[in-house]
Amino acid sequence: MLDLDTTLDNGLRVLLSVDREQPRIAARVMVGTGAAQDPAGFQGAAHALEHLMANKGTQRLGTRDWAAESPLRLREAELLRQRRHPQDNPALETALRELEAQADRFVLPGALKAAVSALGGKGLNANTSMDRTVYLVDLPANRLSQWAELEAERFTNPVFRGFRTELSTIVREKLRSLDSPGRALYQAAMGALFAGHPYAGTVLGELDQLRAPDFGLLVDTHRAWYRASNMAVVLAGDLDVDQTLSILQDTLGRLPGGPRPERPFREPPPLSATQRIELVHQADPELWLAWRLPRGDHPELEALILADVLLSNGATGSIDRALVHPQRVQDAGTSLSSMREAGTWILWGNPRPGQSHQEVQDLLMDQLQSLRQSPPSAAQLAEVLQAFQIGYEVGLERNERRADMLVHALARDLEPQHVLGRRERLAKVPVDAILTALDTWTQQDPVTVWRLRGDPEHPPAQDAEQESRSLDNPNEHGAFVQSLLARGVEPLPVQCLRSGVDWVVHDLPAGRIFSAPNPYNHVAQVVLRVERGHRHDGVLEQAARAWGRSGIGALDLEAVNGALFAKGLSMSLGCRAWATELSVHGPEEHLAWGLELALERLRAPVLDAEDVKRTLADVVERRREAKNSQGVRNWVLNVVGRHGPDSAHLERLPDAQMLALEPKDLAPRLAALTDLERTVFLTSQGLEPAALGLPAGTVSGTPRPLREFVEPAADRVLVMPYAGAQTQLQLLVPGEAYDPQRVPLYRVLDQLLGGSNGLVFREIREKRGLAYAAGANIDRGGLPGDQTALGLSAQVRTDQAALAAELMWSILRGEVLESARVAQAKAVVAASLRAERSGFRAVAKSAWSWERRGLAGDPRPGWVDAVGAIEVADLEPLWAGLRGRPATLMVLGDPEKLPMDQLAGLGALEVLALDDLLPY
Repeated sequence: MLDLDTTLDNGLRVLLSVDREQPRIAARVMVGTGAAQDPAGFQGAAHALEHLMANKGTQRLGTRDWAAESPLRLREAELLRQRRHPQDNPALETALRELEAQADRFVLPGALKAAVSALGGKGLNANTSMDRTVYLVDLPANRLSQWAELEAERFTNPVFRGFRTELSTIVREKLRSLDSPGRALYQAAMGALFAGHPYAGTVLGELDQLRAPDFGLLVDTHRAWYRASNMAVVLAGDLDVDQTLSILQDTLGRLPGGPRPERPFREPPPLSATQRIELVHQADPELWLAWRLPRGDHPELEALILADVLLSNGATGSIDRALVHPQRVQDAGTSLSSMREAGTWILWGNPRPGQSHQEVQDLLMDQLQSLRQSPPSAAQLAEVLQAFQIGYEVGLERNERRADMLVHALARDLEPQHVLGRRERLAKVPVDAILTALDTWTQQDPVTVWRLRGDPEHPPAQDAEQESRSLDNPNEHGAFVQSLLARGVEPLPVQCLRSGVDWVVHDLPAGRIFSAPNPYNHVAQVVLRVERGHRHDGVLEQAARAWGRSGIGALDLEAVNGALFAKGLSMSLGCRAWATELSVHGPEEHLAWGLELALERLRAPVLDAEDVKRTLADVVERRREAKNSQGVRNWVLNVVGRHGPDSAHLERLPDAQMLALEPKDLAPRLAALTDLERTVFLTSQGLEPAALGLPAGTVSGTPRPLREFVEPAADRVLVMPYAGAQTQLQLLVPGEAYDPQRVPLYRVLDQLLGGSNGLVFREIREKRGLAYAAGANIDRGGLPGDQTALGLSAQVRTDQAALAAELMWSILRGEVLESARVAQAKAVVAASLRAERSGFRAVAKSAWSWERRGLAGDPRPGWVDAVGAIEVADLEPLWAGLRGRPATLMVLGDPEKLPMDQLAGLGALEVLALDDLLPY
């Protein structure tokens, strides 16, 4: 996995992991600083730096004329150092706006994103944690040199353009995080577990400091930590080691060196007393029991990892067997994580209806005590190690996973070999070491966090309105990027998967089987798809849920899970709207056995009447409670906006009908699935489809109908009430019937509007800082004849919802397709298609989907040619057809705080009543 671990002359660490199977590279640049190093007075500084380094360019990147822009930026930086609370010094704010407007005349917005997209890169992003900041991208192997030059420029000469606007965007991200019930639990647990230590803080920072940021502290933070000796480059993929090292030495080897800044390890202060925290959020009730664990290099960490898996692994863990499977709790599990200075261990649980948090807490503590008193057997440990090995091998298939494993090690100041050697160390851990580690690290009472259902309090909108910036040069790359793009490279051939080579179709009595080889390991997968879902039969959804809890013959649920886990297998049954899929995954030698077991579970499931009754009662209670959640309300809003209030998508079994279901109603639905004609997707190293032993499917399924959207007579606004910290906006425009031959047109328009440097992102986020997330996409459906739709989206401050919606409508109705912008979008789409690679586990289903859409094999080579031939005149009819249609604005927000009068001015306004739309 690790083919090179070295350090360049300037102190930059370089780790390479080679896989020549596909011509792509997962690239990571890691900086050894995170929220734990934030300076006093600016919590969130590391995350703010991530934003600025990711989006704002350099002295050569993102500017038309640095010589002219530079003095303006220097003066701007002087004023920003004086700025604290914007509302306290109107004169300074005015001066800043004027300077920014003058300097912005030279800005080429989104320059890095545009350059990486033109190179065929995808997934350009960055993220910050407590211990590190990581800048990542997936790129074509033939573009490594240009990428390295871009990164050398990014980290050598950054310019913090648009500081005020970007901080406004970060405030929006912070507000969005307040709507996350999981984040609320995590932050409460960390705040108590690490009180007095930086880990108690938040990566995103606090709103008061984000609204009054100290620019000087930000610059000082960058100067202290962004140096080569505190950074690392991790590359995983199609690499020539010597050539790669030469490229990195010539580019990133130019980064400023100097001694590595000290990061002393700080022991968290002792926990004072037992702590219990209660919070409310619109989500299922949940509780966490949290303990501190040691750092990643502690000799007892492997023992604790084994304890974690012995308690919860989804199959044979004691929490699974004693609490989840017998339905003594709604759900429960564990989560172990390791940071640089400490770790955490969480036991979590969801109460069943009528069950108290305290009851669940006592049950979880009982299981922990049971593990102490009943040590695992050698056979149990062997099964756990087998599961770990399978997960490890599957992870190594992907460049991204290997790169992230190496980053994980470096961020914790661990040698990569320490992390890579974990499998061997786990195998050597004796049972008594597990018990000793448990006694050592869980002897103190845990920090307890209870999340109750309710409406959380959200801070008021206090940040000032953000004026639009004058970013008027979106179509230029700039001289630096142009020189990189002009550099001659051997073009990558477009991937063209071939029938008979990359996949084989077997027309057998068992079904149409699409088989693809696994070039890496013996972890195989088979998926059986039948054309019947819960839109065909509303009871089938509950039957599939009961299947996951059923026995087989003389084997009860615990015995079934034990048998599967012992062979390293997993199985699932997924019931979707119009299709159901049965999946079995695990070692190739056991796959046929596991598939037969799964089919027998369908033919003759052993369903306990009381178990079914409890399961369905829980479903009824949970969906009642979840009606006020953000997820459910957003789903209903989308269905009504797209398909109308009478859509079949909203149909669910009423409570009384749900509660009346019995095993005799469910079992026939499951058995009927085995008689249906099926499509099979097999990925293995050498397993012949006939060896699966599948019986024939004799009954025809019912394919889903073609998709259609509501066509409103005029613009309309649908508001779904939800009291969140932010408001979600979606502007939907129904389009033409999906034609697979027109995919190149769809993709170019999609890139033009919604790409990383697309019109929506630039207008709503880059120019005005109104949203953290903003974009657009063309939803193509999937079947020829499905109606397409254009969707524009943003998450904004509630009082600015009308302003953002007006911007969306202005893009839709006022944007004229310019040849330069279209040419740039075409270049990005063509580069993306050339660099696109399908992983081997996706090949079988990809081949089926092409056939289903009437395409003669892999369409991508033809799409590249078609994209190159597109002219503005070819796009204009598609764009005109969308611009000329009435649109639906869907608003998920609080009507008491939304500017309802302004929204009403955008179209016929309707406030939806959730209880009128759901049948339960």
